[in-house]
Amino acid sequence: ETGATCCGDAAPGCPPRGPVLRVRLALLVAGSLLVALAGFGVVVDALFVRQQRAQLEALLERELGRVTTMVERSEVGAAFLEDEAGLTLQFVDRAGTVRLPVDGGPALPSHERPTPVQDGDGRERLVVAGPWRLPSGLEIGTIRLGLDLSGSARARATLWRSLLAGGAALAVVATAVALFLLGRALGPLQRLVRQAEAVDPARPELAGRFGRDGRDDEVGSLAAALGRAMDAIRERQQAERDALAEVAHELAAPLSVVAGRLRGIEARDPSPEVRAAREAADELLHTSRDLLTLARGELERELELSAVDLAEVARGAAAETSGVVVEAPAAVE
Repeated sequence: ETGATCCGDAAPGCPPRGPVLRVRLALLVAGSLLVALAGFGVVVDALFVRQQRAQLEALLERELGRVTTMVERSEVGAAFLEDEAGLTLQFVDRAGTVRLPVDGGPALPSHERPTPVQDGDGRERLVVAGPWRLPSGLEIGTIRLGLDLSGSARARATLWRSLLAGGAALAVVATAVALFLLGRALGPLQRLVRQAEAVDPARPELAGRFGRDGRDDEVGSLAAALGRAMDAIRERQQAERDALAEVAHELAAPLSVVAGRLRGIEARDPSPEVRAAREAADELLHTSRDLLTLARGELERELELSAVDLAEVARGAAAETSGVVVEAPAAVE
């Protein structure tokens, strides 16, 4: 069957335990850091988009005001958009026809405030419109200004790539640092585990009295609690041994008397029944002595082997029960 469980590093067939807790904690730290970085990236992206949109709107309004002023002052020879890339300028009459430039394509939407729109080819633009007035003050249409937002989208993508690359590098470094620091922090706990595995069940005590050296942390509290539990186990073992020793003494005295009397009777009447009774009394006397040995904790003694005649053992057992007869062949030398 394969239902056995692994209880220790030394158990046969069990794989060695690794620093599972350290890895889990390190992954938890790395995961928390990634969540924090993701939230930070979202906040940075939102602030970046907001700031960028505010700058682009201010640019459009500034350029629209400059162009409108130039037209009203009839500065025909001036360059309208000489330094700004991605800007589209249109002069649209009241009928919605683009008058300037001649090949300006379809008219941009008219919005009093900078507004993002999608044009026919799928590009996103930021558009704004203002009145087209002649120097005489007559309004004949609108001046419409559009800004291609593909550059801002590329800048946003670059920002996200930078954030992802920096976040990944930071997560790797944080995981390595967390593994190192957690390894050092959990070192005392691993030493405590090794010492707990080496505890002798007959004498439960941590080697070196680990945890009673004034450690004021969770590992020290765990070691102190484990030490108190082992103290309680030793006290309970000692109480059980004392009680067992008392019982062994109470049994040994009358059994010695019974065994001695049976030996005297056996000397006068060497019948199988008397011998069986004497052997039973001797066996009980040996048992009481074994109990006393157990009470003293003297369990580590060498095993004494001897050859016995099974026929004699069977006859002795049969003599203890009336009506049982054992027939066995003679022993072969």
